[in-house]
Amino acid sequence: MSTIMLYIQTIMDTKNKTCKNFLIRTNIIIFIITTKSIMTKEEIENTYEFKIIKKAVMREFPFIKDIIIREEDEKTFLGYKYIYFITAIIDPFVMTNLYGGQVWEHVITIMKKNNADFESSFLATFVRPEDGKTINKVQDDIRNLIRSIHQTKTLPNEFKLDKHVEIDTFIAKPSSIPQLYNSGK
Repeated sequence: MSTIMLYIQTIMDTKNKTCKNFLIRTNIIIFIITTKSIMTKEEIENTYEFKIIKKAVMREFPFIKDIIIREEDEKTFLGYKYIYFITAIIDPFVMTNLYGGQVWEHVITIMKKNNADFESSFLATFVRPEDGKTINKVQDDIRNLIRSIHQTKTLPNEFKLDKHVEIDTFIAKPSSIPQLYNSGK
């Protein structure tokens, strides 16, 4: 008994911004599927759904100062079939004032020492370990709000993105450190 190898090869047509999936059997093309064009950062930012998500999340969670699509996020658009990853700029001190807990000292030290952003995929990384459970719930609430916007029937399909949106990176900037923490440099 012999085994026939079948696999799908995806080729991105950068000129037309489309993705072609080829089902290949021992180097013979069986069929071609052309999928939707890949949206660019600018196209996503200009969609009605993205604008609603940005406004709603920043209003509901005031510690989120901005929602952006970084170059790193845009590079993932082709690799994920059902999701667009985006980035949130946060103020961890406002977050802990709203939901309790304290910003983890390690986060403050890294931002002060290197004068660099601190980023993580998890909001709980910004707080002391004992405060993580509460902040994990906040991250779940953010995710649920974004999903509810994407799934709402009140937003016509022509205004919706073709994929779900997920915040995969949270960034705190050194400028978010209150003066109180900077006085002891």
